[in-house]
Amino acid sequence: MGLPYSITKISNSLKLPKEFYWHAFNVLTQGNGLAFALNCFKEEKIKSKLNIHLTHLVLNHLLYRTLQYDKIMEFVPYNDIINGRPDIALPGCPVSSRTIKTIMAELSPKKSNFLFRLYVTKDGNRFKTPMRGFNLPGLMQLVEAWMYAAIDVRDSDKDAMQSNPDAKPSFLMLKNLYLLEQLNDLLAYYKPAFDFLLKYRKPIEFENVDLFREQLKKHLPTVQDCQQAKENIIEAKKHLKETKLKKWYVEKRNKRFAVKYNID
Repeated sequence: MGLPYSITKISNSLKLPKEFYWHAFNVLTQGNGLAFALNCFKEEKIKSKLNIHLTHLVLNHLLYRTLQYDKIMEFVPYNDIINGRPDIALPGCPVSSRTIKTIMAELSPKKSNFLFRLYVTKDGNRFKTPMRGFNLPGLMQLVEAWMYAAIDVRDSDKDAMQSNPDAKPSFLMLKNLYLLEQLNDLLAYYKPAFDFLLKYRKPIEFENVDLFREQLKKHLPTVQDCQQAKENIIEAKKHLKETKLKKWYVEKRNKRFAVKYNID
């Protein structure tokens, strides 16, 4: 019984602009955002069985199967991750099925809210492979937090806040930080929808997928709630020029500096 890939069009119910997927994909891949997010599992206070390098390889496959195609979820069999998908120029990963299973278990509910998973039934039979996707509101907030943490460490080392006020991140980092601000502004409105996906336990009946879509729509923001954030996402490309980003960052850093040192 072949996987009903058409059901992943549930993503369309969110009505996220194409620019959102493009920006999020680039921040997480070319901008190394996924690696920043995985920093949280390196902290001693978080007990994890994860090998960060292998986890990055596995999750990168999921990124290329979802956001690259304007989707928030996809069926991703373990064999696809191991052997790759030559039809879409996606290489395989040198990992075992057992390792992938451990990674998915560690990052999914009940152990973590990094990923969500939804099971599907068709003609009364449940597919072994679930639909998986990233908890995007939580993921993007992690990325932004760790990017700023990296900047804070650099600034602290160079005492940039006081002795070198012109110190600034690279152009790529500035671009990613700006995009993350726009992405997180929009995703804040969609948190209830992703919380719904994280907590959903009942298998989705392929024959009644419209019923699931109706349930999901109840957790979506109104058009009025997130219209401005959507427009900012769409317009963001026009502001990705170095001079504009430098000015934006200086203003942003001054505000953070004021908050950090209680300057009125």
